[in-house]
Amino acid sequence: MILSRNSKKDVREIHFSDFMAAEARAPAGAEDRGYSRAHAFPFWERTHGNPRAARYVDALIRRVPEGKLVTVFRLREELARRSGVDIACSVCTGIFLRIAAEAAEEERRAGKKVVTPYWRVRSSDGRLQPRFPGGPGAQRRMLSGEGHKAQRSAGKKPPQVANFEASLVRF
Repeated sequence: MILSRNSKKDVREIHFSDFMAAEARAPAGAEDRGYSRAHAFPFWERTHGNPRAARYVDALIRRVPEGKLVTVFRLREELARRSGVDIACSVCTGIFLRIAAEAAEEERRAGKKVVTPYWRVRSSDGRLQPRFPGGPGAQRRMLSGEGHKAQRSAGKKPPQVANFEASLVRF
């Protein structure tokens, strides 16, 4: 559930622990205070306890064509739009994204040629995802094969894709 007012600044997001409940409800009197009730990731409730829930995120990543990129925030926006809510939970999206990436690597090791292109998913500032299989090095190799260049970063931050904004996909 997301409780939101008309302004984006007043959007409240449901916490991951609330997703574990069988049914999330708006607090008593929420409608009286100008909030509307909506569910974030309503498919979570439909698939609660079902390991296939990550397939919603996986299917969206598969729509990103070669040479294009998508940010985690854009994935969340599209999932929310399809679910009819303001914004999707960042924790759930991250968990499902990691599951999709790990499953794709398992399929690759098993010899499957076409897998979910998880390496095309960037952070909001264009950085590589350090927790994806193979780490930033593997993602850099995959992206360079698609024409992208990763810039070295200072410190411990992962590398950033150069000019990634020009390559972002629109759903």
